[in-house]
Amino acid sequence: MVDIVLYDCFARPESEHDEISVLVRNPRARRVAVYTWNFDPDLIDSARKQGVHGYLSKGCPGDARGFPSRPTNCVRKPSALRNG
Repeated sequence: MVDIVLYDCFARPESEHDEISVLVRNPRARRVAVYTWNFDPDLIDSARKQGVHGYLSKGCPGDARGFPSRPTNCVRKPSALRNG
């Protein structure tokens, strides 16, 4: 079992493609998060509809990687994703 799967969009399709839903449906992946620079609201909405648990910003400094509810926020504790 994998606690958190990170889907890095670099050189890969964004969240509007099927790759994300394949990860979300995988019974060995407890949570799936998208790791990206792109916080287009339509892409976030698409990812959420597919069951993604969070968005990790490549723009957050150092250990402040976050899964913001808005693109400008960074969460200080990524473990919050693992804990639900």
